Amino acid sequence: MTQVSRAASVSTAELASIEAGRARAPIATLHRVARALGSTLVEVVNDAKSPSSNGQSVRTASIGLPEIGRAIAELPDNLGSKVDAAESAAVVYAMKVMGDNQSAAARLLCMERKAFVRRLARTRRKSKKTATRARKR
Repeated sequence: MTQVSRAASVSTAELASIEAGRARAPIATLHRVARALGSTLVEVVNDAKSPSSNGQSVRTASIGLPEIGRAIAELPDNLGSKVDAAESAAVVYAMKVMGDNQSAAARLLCMERKAFVRRLARTRRKSKKTATRARKR
């Protein structure tokens, strides 16, 4: 832990608090820790969420931010704003994974709850407009 904390420019006590879930670290800190571990932030988060039957982490197939960016850019043009579509998909996914708990979904996306609720409302409005247009056809 000492080597990782030094490489990530984080105190050992802070790193222990983050690991135990007693502290919330900024994304930049988590990114430095992941790099110190020789990994990416996406891989570290995925590994933390997928325990195996013996309690150890299982490495899951994951993609990095460049691949996510490419996937967004390659979305069909008929979606309108591709970034908005990706944001809406992330909000819907977080709500599903967290059992429709808005606070937990906001934490999953590392967002303030109020900002998450605004984005959720916007996503739901867009979803209603799309459904209404589909029924009129």
